[in-house]
Amino acid sequence: MFIGKKVHIAMMVLLLLVVFGTVIPDQAFAFDLNKGADDALALMKKIVLIVMLVSATATFLKHQMVAAVVIVIVGSIILATTSLDTLASIGRGLLNLVGGGS
Repeated sequence: MFIGKKVHIAMMVLLLLVVFGTVIPDQAFAFDLNKGADDALALMKKIVLIVMLVSATATFLKHQMVAAVVIVIVGSIILATTSLDTLASIGRGLLNLVGGGS
């Protein structure tokens, strides 16, 4: 299978970046897992917000008001529960609801 010369060069550069990124100890041990998790969570919040707005707008333009409102409500709930404190309070509330909480 023929792959263009630019693709081969890009693949070699990518391979070199991966090798040097994992071999050099300063870069390998400088990664902060908590910072990476926070950045990933912030990115997911932005993605959920964009998807919610686009899908709600598309359904609104199709004259489906109930679906648009449901999309906004579900998206808002998803965004609200991305905080650990909110998840903990929801868990405590559910535990109290079933009678297992104190």
